[in-house]
Amino acid sequence: MTMINRFLAPAMLAASTVLAAPLAAQVQGSIASLDLSRTVLTSSALATAYNEVGQTYAAQIEQIRTKTEQRQTILRTFDKDSNNQVDDAELAAAQKTPQFKQLETLEQEINQTNNQINAARIYAIEQILQQVSPALQQVVTDKKITLVLEPSAVVFQPPQADITEAVVTALNTRLPRVGIVPPQNWQPSRAGVQMFQEIQQMLATAQAMQRQQQAQQPAAGNADAPVGR
Repeated sequence: MTMINRFLAPAMLAASTVLAAPLAAQVQGSIASLDLSRTVLTSSALATAYNEVGQTYAAQIEQIRTKTEQRQTILRTFDKDSNNQVDDAELAAAQKTPQFKQLETLEQEINQTNNQINAARIYAIEQILQQVSPALQQVVTDKKITLVLEPSAVVFQPPQADITEAVVTALNTRLPRVGIVPPQNWQPSRAGVQMFQEIQQMLATAQAMQRQQQAQQPAAGNADAPVGR
């Protein structure tokens, strides 16, 4: 909610949950909704930035994969009952071993490298967020919209009331790409971190759905296959 208020307040984005019909009676002009997370996620600048981060930090990403595998190998040695879990008793016993110190070192290195990569992504997101409000204002002016709501604040709306795609189009024109190298002494903002977390969650959900669909395809194919006598 604070993200919306911070970046979209100039376009009169409402923050409280309201019923669309009573509100329409009070507001002169069109009412629309905007999904801020989807706006940032589907922007050209974010797609380009994430691709560039993947290329620029390819070596670090590979290091994370390698060290994560090493971490898993060590954890398996702690799992004495082979139930794929390290319980409190196993963890207490593991703390007395040399491998535990190695595990701590690996986790620290993984976190540090992850932070470096994520900082580049958050920096890109912050630049995009700065241009969302001007892009929204452009769409609001063009469409003569009086009030813009979050999707969660609307009980019902016709599809054309969602201006997310229009704002993305305006945003892509204003900001086709962003930098991924933060300046010296740069620190991520709370808004940038929050949006990054929302985007990562959306990407993880989409990937999980894709894996589920892929897993169901062979089963569906087998079900349609002819059955012999």
